[in-house]
Amino acid sequence: MPDYQPGDICKFTTPEQEARHPFAVIGKCDNDNYLGCMITHGDPKIWVDNMPMSPSYFVERDENGIAHEVFYSVENGVGSHFLKVGLEKCTGLDVYRAGRLTEEGLRELTRIVKKTAPELWDVYVIYSRAQKEHNIRVARSRARKLREKKL
Repeated sequence: MPDYQPGDICKFTTPEQEARHPFAVIGKCDNDNYLGCMITHGDPKIWVDNMPMSPSYFVERDENGIAHEVFYSVENGVGSHFLKVGLEKCTGLDVYRAGRLTEEGLRELTRIVKKTAPELWDVYVIYSRAQKEHNIRVARSRARKLREKKL
């Protein structure tokens, strides 16, 4: 894995569901792991660890004027957010640089993420799947109760 620097935004090349989100490199934990935080559009009302980002957190174009693949965007009415829990990314994962944070963006993400204990990527994947399953169960239960009220 190339030597990514704090502020680099990387994407995985794997099709694994959780790996579809880019992550911002905040620092290096050791020779094998980077500390980063995932960038997502998950609704913070559902995904309580998500914190809103600002368009000013992203460098839109590289030094050659080419637009970065990852930049501030809005999907389904939700703007870019970052996971406020730091994730340790193993250097064995296949990733590439897809964007860059501004100094302001790096400073803000680092300030918030450093307040939490970093989580290993593999542990986060297990947690994320469990949280998603829980949210689906809660949503189904609420929908069932609403349907029962209408009957």
